[in-house]
Amino acid sequence: MVSEIKTTPIIEKVASAIYKTTVQQAYEEIDNMKFDCKDMVKVYSNVLKESPTGISIITFAYMDEVILRLLRLIIGDQKEDIIAQSFGFGGPLDSFSSRAKISYLFGFIRIETLNNLDQFRRIRNAFAHKPFDLSFRSLSIKDRVGNIDVDVERLIKEIRKNEDIRSTTISYSKLNLLQMFLVKSALTTGFLISEMMALPVARRFRVSPHHFLTDYDDLPGPLRNVRSAVAECLLDILKKRS
Repeated sequence: MVSEIKTTPIIEKVASAIYKTTVQQAYEEIDNMKFDCKDMVKVYSNVLKESPTGISIITFAYMDEVILRLLRLIIGDQKEDIIAQSFGFGGPLDSFSSRAKISYLFGFIRIETLNNLDQFRRIRNAFAHKPFDLSFRSLSIKDRVGNIDVDVERLIKEIRKNEDIRSTTISYSKLNLLQMFLVKSALTTGFLISEMMALPVARRFRVSPHHFLTDYDDLPGPLRNVRSAVAECLLDILKKRS
């Protein structure tokens, strides 16, 4: 019979110290990532002027660009020829769906994010195939938007705790379906970027991703930038307009 290994306070302290050091190394790697999400604010600011078809296509295209850029960041530049063949026309990763699925299979995004991305893909395809027949009041679009699993009410309440923000933005109960779509789109894009930056690193260092997907003040710099960009997008979407 194999005897049980008993841990001692010293062993526990050493193990804890090693884990904390590993977390710090992973934190620093994320902190050094070169990913600029400033264009997200511009995309969501400009898209408000578009038609429903334009809104669905542009926001989806930005999600696709984000996945592509982050996959390239994760893979690295040293395999550019393989990347070009894989992501190019006719390659195994030449579609949004294939890129999203491979990101999930390798643990770069969560299943909830994958499912939400698929709903945005379906909404985009519906508008692209019937650009003049659909709107955000159409029942099929309403159902798809409802299937996007993001706790919008909680997040809007959180962002509107500030009195100044509350006075210039609309409440959750006042959202129309187009605004709901845009809020869910901005939040999903933020989750997508954050997960693809944090989860691969956490997996490689064998630490919990919760260390890097936490409160704003404790986030690595690039993830703080993502959170700030999403907040700025939401404030623009929720802004009271005459």
